[in-house]
Amino acid sequence: MQEIPYTISSTPTPAPILSPAFAASPTQDLGPPTMTSMMSVLAPAPGPLGGLQTSLEELDLASHAARKEIVAHQQSDKGTSTAYSRHLANYLKWWATYQADEDKKNPARVAIPAEPITAAKVAMFLQHESSRPKRKRRGDMSELQEGTTVGRSAISQAISALERHRSENAHLYKADREAQVPLRLDNRVRAFEEAAKHNEPKRIAQAQVLKASGTSAGKY
Repeated sequence: MQEIPYTISSTPTPAPILSPAFAASPTQDLGPPTMTSMMSVLAPAPGPLGGLQTSLEELDLASHAARKEIVAHQQSDKGTSTAYSRHLANYLKWWATYQADEDKKNPARVAIPAEPITAAKVAMFLQHESSRPKRKRRGDMSELQEGTTVGRSAISQAISALERHRSENAHLYKADREAQVPLRLDNRVRAFEEAAKHNEPKRIAQAQVLKASGTSAGKY
């Protein structure tokens, strides 16, 4: 068998092409990677992805605005728009007074905003509504009628009005879990509605006595 001679080429192997920084000092010790260099690799690249998130948020708000418009038309057809607006206004006005009174008791406390609407806030409002006298209209003014209380329908309608407002605006408070819970799923709110139903016969009897004396007309 003929042996094939083995030769070593005298042509050197080309060196790898280095970036200018490495080429200038091929033996330079760069040290361990820094937090800044690591974060620059891990951070998401700016551009279309961030823009997409903004567009999705705008779409979410626009879709809720469309839903609110439809709901407003439905309320108008049912005739509940005015009543619901009144209950919401009563809640907002009472809450401001309630928080001011609590601040007087403890100046160091932080006032709680009326919104987002939650079951805890509504329960406190219902406690007030269930115990206050009815109001008697006198033109554009109204006055409290002592010896009376609001009826079951007023309590139920107040809950429905505040629930409608909570539901319509829950998307603005996605980070607040309490703002996502329907009011009537909470046992505190249900307790006040059930109590109003239970006390209705007694309230009606009392109202009949007042009506006989001519003092109950025009109250709500």
